[in-house]
Amino acid sequence: MSHIIPKPLEKSRKPTKAQIIGWSITTIFMFLILLYIGNFGRFLFPHSPQSFIIFSQMQLVYILAMAVLSIFLSALIWIVIIFRDKGEQVG
Repeated sequence: MSHIIPKPLEKSRKPTKAQIIGWSITTIFMFLILLYIGNFGRFLFPHSPQSFIIFSQMQLVYILAMAVLSIFLSALIWIVIIFRDKGEQVG
């Protein structure tokens, strides 16, 4: 029985400064778009002191959720851009 010895993994490449800056700009742009689409978390308008407390907490949760979503989406976009198929044929 022969065992196949895997090749050692290549050293991981660090992202370039241009990639980091591009990802950062994409993240900020995506965050601002998501906040604008969601009216900055102002879905309901409070009419009492109790509803104002709930409103401010809901707005905070919305803003934090959009921050996490923008980081995820911009990372997904940059992964697709960096590792896209270059059109080279195998074999």
